[in-house]
Amino acid sequence: MLNLEHWIAPERGAFVPLAMRLAGDLDALAATRQQLRDRMRASPLCDGRGFARDLEALFLEMIGRP
Repeated sequence: MLNLEHWIAPERGAFVPLAMRLAGDLDALAATRQQLRDRMRASPLCDGRGFARDLEALFLEMIGRP
């Protein structure tokens, strides 16, 4: 959605080293801060109509209607 999968630690023990590496890359943090609001606006998370449409389709599927 926001293309920040590289911020996800693959396991519990990798969290601190990952956080330290990400926090230490000030240029990347600045770029992320600059882009984050636009990324969020463009994501499905801010598409209320699309979300409602998809949710309605799931409800209809659950009750067996096309």
